[in-house]
Amino acid sequence: MERIVLSAQDRIVLPAKTFVTHDLGQETNLPHLAVQVTNPMHKSARLSISNIPASLKAKRLRKMCTDIGTIQNFQMFMRDGTLMAEVTYAQQEAADRFYQAYNRKMVDLSHLIIRYLL
Repeated sequence: MERIVLSAQDRIVLPAKTFVTHDLGQETNLPHLAVQVTNPMHKSARLSISNIPASLKAKRLRKMCTDIGTIQNFQMFMRDGTLMAEVTYAQQEAADRFYQAYNRKMVDLSHLIIRYLL
């Protein structure tokens, strides 16, 4: 069995019929798995926002982002039936402030989940 060690910068997609061995020694057949390894020490100006409630419109979310700092890119989209967004700030410090202000905060009865993207 081949063992792969991932670093904080790695982004991999495993092909179909991939078997992953858990720490408990159990093998799991995964039909398709995309893995993104993120290290909290490696921050960037690019954020992913997930678990967005349907009542939160793109205009309001964009305003929440611009209230924190200057944004370079904003995209809101549906993935697997879940509303998500990606935001790129001009400065990493603004992304840090948005993360601190909104990660796990309740907005319209839903906890937003913010993650740094590489």
